[in-house]
Amino acid sequence: MSLSIKQIINIFLFYFIIVLTSCKEKTNKKIETGLKKTTQTENDSSRKRLINFKTFVANLDSNNVSSSSMAAYKFIELFKIKDLTTIDSAYLIFNEFYDKLTKQLNLQHEKDDLNYDSLFIVYDDGKEHPKLSKKIINYQKKLSENGFKIAMDEGITYIKQDRKFITQFFCPFVSNSMKEYLLQINKEIEQGFDTDQGIFLSPNDFGERITWWEGFIDRNPNFILKNKCMEIYKFYFSHLILGKENTPVLNYDTQNISLYFMDLYEYLLKKHAKLKTTELLKPYYFAIIRKNKSEMEQIKRSYKQKNLIEIYAE
Repeated sequence: MSLSIKQIINIFLFYFIIVLTSCKEKTNKKIETGLKKTTQTENDSSRKRLINFKTFVANLDSNNVSSSSMAAYKFIELFKIKDLTTIDSAYLIFNEFYDKLTKQLNLQHEKDDLNYDSLFIVYDDGKEHPKLSKKIINYQKKLSENGFKIAMDEGITYIKQDRKFITQFFCPFVSNSMKEYLLQINKEIEQGFDTDQGIFLSPNDFGERITWWEGFIDRNPNFILKNKCMEIYKFYFSHLILGKENTPVLNYDTQNISLYFMDLYEYLLKKHAKLKTTELLKPYYFAIIRKNKSEMEQIKRSYKQKNLIEIYAE
């Protein structure tokens, strides 16, 4: 049986397409296999770096203030890579050590008999500032170089983390979400929140702070420190509902809402009316205005059961 030229061309095209498709599939498989090998190699490399860093940090002296700088420089040496998940994980290793070092430095500070109070003496009568000893000056300098500083609270000095150290060494490398988180933490530590059982943050700043955390959690549902963020939000929401001893929600004498919390609640209702925080606040605020104490107690119990607030004594 003889084939026409048209039939021959069609057969040729059919086999050409099969061969071309087969070659393309083989090429794609090679690329896919190559990518898998590359990805696996990168993952293995990242894992080794992380293990290396963890081992390095574990062997540092948690009583030596210089250990924080050693860990920071090791971090930079190891993690100039694009794997942001690994870099964020490495930061967590450092942060755990940084907190441990802070505790140890404060234990040392408690035993130190130098007069660190002289750093915080302010004179209004024109007298000279007391001359600081060389030991205090040198120690203060060493602390500063390694991410710490001497602070005072309620007349007692202690060692505090200087978070500019984190901004300098870690923010350029971590993921955008981690950087945003760290900058907010740094800001809050610097500003503070409460002291002597009272809130000293202004009502507006309190409102902005708690809504910032709500927004950050919503924008970053898979953030590596999401549970920590939820704890921070819970801390602020607890104080939003319960207040503090020296900044109560209700005025102790009149049992009306205190001026501080009236300003705070009104600010949230006007500026952040659609946020979850404000929606949760509304029934409680209205119960306070109506002076319906049983409803207030019921709402607080409900929020405690839902794990929205930290402490509530029934």
